[in-house]
Amino acid sequence: MNKLIMMISAAAMLPFAASAAWSEDTFTTTINGVTWTYKVDTGAGAIKLVNNSGGAIVDKATSGVLYVPTTIEHEGVAYNVTEYGILSGCASLTGVVFPEVTFAQTGTGATFQNMTACVAVWWKGPETVTSGTQPVSVIGNKLTQIFYNDTGLRAVVFGPNVGYDGGNTSTYPMFRNCSNVRVFVPKARWEDSSYLHFGTDAQCKVIKYGPGEDIDISIDGTFTVATSNRLDDVLSVANYLHDYCGMNPRISVTNAIEFSEGLITAERLQFATFNSLMFKVKTQAELDSILAAVPASVPLAIDASDSRVELTVPQGREVYVKLSAEGKQGKYTPKIKGLIISFL
Repeated sequence: MNKLIMMISAAAMLPFAASAAWSEDTFTTTINGVTWTYKVDTGAGAIKLVNNSGGAIVDKATSGVLYVPTTIEHEGVAYNVTEYGILSGCASLTGVVFPEVTFAQTGTGATFQNMTACVAVWWKGPETVTSGTQPVSVIGNKLTQIFYNDTGLRAVVFGPNVGYDGGNTSTYPMFRNCSNVRVFVPKARWEDSSYLHFGTDAQCKVIKYGPGEDIDISIDGTFTVATSNRLDDVLSVANYLHDYCGMNPRISVTNAIEFSEGLITAERLQFATFNSLMFKVKTQAELDSILAAVPASVPLAIDASDSRVELTVPQGREVYVKLSAEGKQGKYTPKIKGLIISFL
């Protein structure tokens, strides 16, 4: 009798023991027109996006913006996606958005390979991190690189709770054969910048943000800029995220901004709201572009102290002007309307 009971108990445990591991076979599912390849662990209630052959987790012909799912339904049951594989050769993707959940890298290959049309990646990461737990690892243990040969890449934003795996021992850069990329990372989780290097490409730039920093990016895509030195980077990245990741970012500038790189257009400022705004101008063309781009309701200051030509402000437009003559260097004049300013 006792033997029979023991045999029944052991048999009852077999299904659970067998299911507490990733399936040998891969499965596919289609979500919003995108077919994903995955394995399932029914015991853990988890799915990892992976392809046995080492290929991409989605069809290489997939185009447009790719939204990585948080859950996938398998045989009528919804499972959380906990790991992700590579997107090798998806040359038609223009942007990738990772959701507000914790993911782990599976495998040791670069996540993004040969995605030549991909312009922007928004890696949201978990919305919150419980005290005592690790943030999401975007660098798997001993992973070679995250981005490889993604020649069109221009903007990558890691969310406030996205970190890295300190076990990485690779000498490869995170960005390999990529150029002109602006990478926003939360300073609190990326103090060790040795993981963020670009090989020999000095044109790439890392911008750290966080509470009390020049830039504070919240999880919903709001950019708050407190100082002037990185406004151009934020404006560019905001446009990339809008055009290639389907986001609607908002930029809030909390103080006067000195901006002197190229002509200003309404398109560049379409996501920005300013408490005040200061531009350094030397030519009438630069001034005209600013006046056309900035709404008349925004307090506008013009630093024309380096200009040696006559600048005209249209009638009815209120601006502050920083002058180089008459003892006004470094100060603002009272508001002026339609004033023609001459310089010595």
